[in-house]
Parts: sequence; C-alpha cells; structure tokens
Amino acid sequence: LLAALASRETRAGKFVNDEGYGTYDPNGYGLLQVDKNAHTPEGEPFSEEHIEQAAGILLGMLEVIKKEFPQWTRAEQLRGAVARYNGGLRKINGLAEVDNITTKKDYSADVWARA
Repeated sequence: LLAALASRETRAGKFVNDEGYGTYDPNGYGLLQVDKNAHTPEGEPFSEEHIEQAAGILLGMLEVIKKEFPQWTRAEQLRGAVARYNGGLRKINGLAEVDNITTKKDYSADVWARA
C-alpha cells in the first residue's frame, strides 16, 4: 500500500525535486509527499524515517475512520484512511463519496488499484 501511495504521489520519486519537495506540489515533502503545512517532515526525502512518518500518518487516519465508520469493513476503513491521507480531515459522507475530498476525486480508488 505504501508503494502504491508513493506511485500516486511522486511516481516513486520521479516528481521530487532536489530539495525533496514535489515537482507539482511545493508543500509535499519526499517520496510520500508529507504535507509541510500539516506536519513537520522528518528524515531525508527517501529515508526510512520519512516512510515511517507517512505510515504513521496513514495509521492515524485509519484510527479516525474506524471511529467515524465502525460499520465499514476493514478494507473499506483502509480505503477511507487512504482518502484521508490525501484529503485530510475533511468530511466524508459515506463510502460512495469517499474520494470527493481527494485530488482529482479518484485518489483512494487509484491507490487501491495500484496496490
């Protein structure tokens, strides 16, 4: 799943500039595009520390989704967490609209397909 996130975010590092920020998003740092406006980026752009930070952010979003949607299956909750990884804590109205908060409104579906 983290590899799929990296693929969607930076095409596995292809779109990370020399300073470690996204070619198309100057707020996103590293392979997994940790948003510097919401988090303090950790580690070098391709480091284990960076990957662990991004994984922690994803897990934090999963905990939020589990509380909001306890009736969803584990897979549905994980998909919601992926959407939240991209869209932040904006309101999700339900599974059918999970990507309404995401970039191009297809983020979790695309990451899920890549995974």
